[in-house]
Amino acid sequence: MSIRDLPEELDDEGYKEKHRRFVLNPQNSWLRYYDDKLAKGGNKAVKAVFFFACFFLAYLLVQSAHQSDCSYQSGCKNRSSVTDFTYGTILAGRNSDKAYNDLDLIRYNSVENSPDSNIRGLRVCIFTAEFGGIFPSGGIGYVLAELANLLASQKAYVTVAYLGSGKLDETLAKDLRERGVLFIKLPEPDIEVAPNHISLVGSYKALLYLRDKHNHFDIIHFNDYLGHAIYPLFAKRQGWLLEKTTVVVTLHGTTMWSRLANKQYPETLDDISVNWIERKAISTADFIWSPSKFIATSLISEGVILPENVVILKNAPPTLEHINSKHEESFDGKTKRNMPFTNEIVFFGRLEMRKGPLLLIDALVALSKKHPTILKHIKISFLGRDTPVDKWHPSYKEKIRQDFLSSKHLMNLNLSFLDNFDREQAISYISNPHRLIIIPSMTENLPGTVYESIEFGANFIAADVGGIKEMIHPDDSDRCLFKPLPLNLATKLYDKISETYKDFKPVRHSETPTSIRSDIIAFHKQIHQPSSQYQSPSQFFLRRSSKFNPKITICLTHYNRPEGLLAVLKKWKNQDYRNYDVIVVDDESSQEVQNKLDKLVMPFMRKSGWTLLRVKHGYLGAARNRCVEAATQDTDFFFFTDDDDFVSNNALQSLADVAHHARADIVSAFYHLFRASTLEEAVAKKTESVWMFSGGSPAMGTLSNPFGGTLMLVSVTAFQKIGGFSEFDTVGCEDWEFYMRAKAEGLRIEVVPNPDLLYIQKKEVSMSTTMDMKLCSYRALTPALSQYPHLADSFLMLRGMADTNAEEEHEEVRW
Repeated sequence: MSIRDLPEELDDEGYKEKHRRFVLNPQNSWLRYYDDKLAKGGNKAVKAVFFFACFFLAYLLVQSAHQSDCSYQSGCKNRSSVTDFTYGTILAGRNSDKAYNDLDLIRYNSVENSPDSNIRGLRVCIFTAEFGGIFPSGGIGYVLAELANLLASQKAYVTVAYLGSGKLDETLAKDLRERGVLFIKLPEPDIEVAPNHISLVGSYKALLYLRDKHNHFDIIHFNDYLGHAIYPLFAKRQGWLLEKTTVVVTLHGTTMWSRLANKQYPETLDDISVNWIERKAISTADFIWSPSKFIATSLISEGVILPENVVILKNAPPTLEHINSKHEESFDGKTKRNMPFTNEIVFFGRLEMRKGPLLLIDALVALSKKHPTILKHIKISFLGRDTPVDKWHPSYKEKIRQDFLSSKHLMNLNLSFLDNFDREQAISYISNPHRLIIIPSMTENLPGTVYESIEFGANFIAADVGGIKEMIHPDDSDRCLFKPLPLNLATKLYDKISETYKDFKPVRHSETPTSIRSDIIAFHKQIHQPSSQYQSPSQFFLRRSSKFNPKITICLTHYNRPEGLLAVLKKWKNQDYRNYDVIVVDDESSQEVQNKLDKLVMPFMRKSGWTLLRVKHGYLGAARNRCVEAATQDTDFFFFTDDDDFVSNNALQSLADVAHHARADIVSAFYHLFRASTLEEAVAKKTESVWMFSGGSPAMGTLSNPFGGTLMLVSVTAFQKIGGFSEFDTVGCEDWEFYMRAKAEGLRIEVVPNPDLLYIQKKEVSMSTTMDMKLCSYRALTPALSQYPHLADSFLMLRGMADTNAEEEHEEVRW
């Protein structure tokens, strides 16, 4: 008898309503909200509206950013006419074949598996913040551990570059060495870096390591999660690193994908920023390795631009044969006894919304209502690491415990939590076939829980969501899959509990583990381009046989610092690059300084053939515009700088080469902050900090400047399209606003992730320490307000709420 034969209070439609997931429609979803509470941070309802608006506005701006990037990618096109921001696969319709309609828009590269797929001697590096056996580690870590072992077993030279905070156990280290895997924990940068965010710092650590190992590797692997590939990929796209190395980014699931599946909107600048960083790393990779069709098409439906080379290839299967054999023996011993076949129901997965623990609870309630005694002698266990429900409720385990205690149908059941098992203990536990393993996820990519359940003969059922169906043999899917709704799961539970020993049949892989491993090896052979013998470069940037040689006009603003100006000008004479001119714009310095300029600076400038332009005080934006107006007609690029900033001798050539190689309209770079009177002293010390930029989206730009600093290389055509700098006296942030206007025009901004080009003096009192940041941020926000005038109120609300929340946390809204 089916559980559906009797009326049920919590039917499928009720469950859908209870767990409603919003679809944001760009045609009709926008907010106008007027309330004095916004000025004070508001109540919970207001904050909910804020987060909804934040997410929607981020969507609009990210889409515009992707559209603007498209013009620079060969073959880029609009891959999806409808952007899907639903929470994933909880609704049954999301699991139909229509979910894969966009797959034909991916350039699907099949793996050519041939007998000569020999990867002996292939040099592979795997960058990861998680690795199996090192705490903390999740599914990603174990997938990469399997990959490392597989490649090493084929005599490839495998290096694991660990970006995480965990400590390598000596036993594991020895085991890896014996298997042929070199494990290296990358050190922290030897100088303070900012912003100190896990994505950017991890990516910078990877970049520093690859700079030292230039072209040492044939293939390097990154995950999409946290976007650690972004700086190495920037360097490769810009032509100064990894030109003989193939970069693969594997789709495990982005942070935003996971957050939305857990019913969590983006709440901070970090959330928006990481989303863009991960997407950018995906779109810039040489190859995308997608373990499932589902995750690739999901990203397309969310507006992510995938590169041309995408391969659908399952992860390396788990290889703990000794555990499998041990539990085959356990199975034989138990079945000889006349016991009920199922004596325990085990939830298998991390304790979080996306993994479906609450769905299982609702299904157990429904089952108990229909069959009050069916669970009387069955233990209920939750096998998985605990996580917070939200910032007010620190434990899902406690929530589950309270749900059991508060339900008259569940309160007397034997409940246990197994939240401290390692992987081998977990596999040992699920391998006992008298335990019915439940994987009730709301959405998944290619979950390790299912992989392990199949590989080690578990008696399991799983939600038919995401890429799970792709893992299971077609003939086995009906008996082990269910739609993620309470009555469907309750029915499946009833059927499984009613099974006898003769009914049990292990579920099979859709592809044999041997064939998957062979495909992975063939994939590495296929994408490897043999390179000439490794030669270490003599400097950070590549030495090219032909240099890009545009005419560059240096626009150097000055105010009341004649001695510092002279020191800076003398350093400009040392540039390796020769096709440049210098225009100094004095922004109406005092008469005393004017006299010093005539005496100290003008003789040097006349001798150099450079120009000093004296203008009426108009502040930085006006001064830079006057410089552009005075430049010669043969100028191709402008480089904007100030009288207290230094650049390295190879800065102009390096930035010009990046502009040419990446077809960039604007080039910015990391920079060193320093306290010193000369460049030599600044280079020798390097004791202050490095400021990093991500080159982020307009969504990030509404809250902070992720694009670059004052020092930037700008093409003449880009400057004309933007319309120059806006001219406001004593406001500041003209560079931030300039970048935002560039993004609004669809121009390409390249950030060079090398701090050794630009040096900015750090002073106790400067414009950055005295300007009004609220006025600054409003100035930078105006391009977005102009681009989306009907959403102006929402943008302003977003900014006001962000400022208020930051003040409450005693923080600053910036990266």
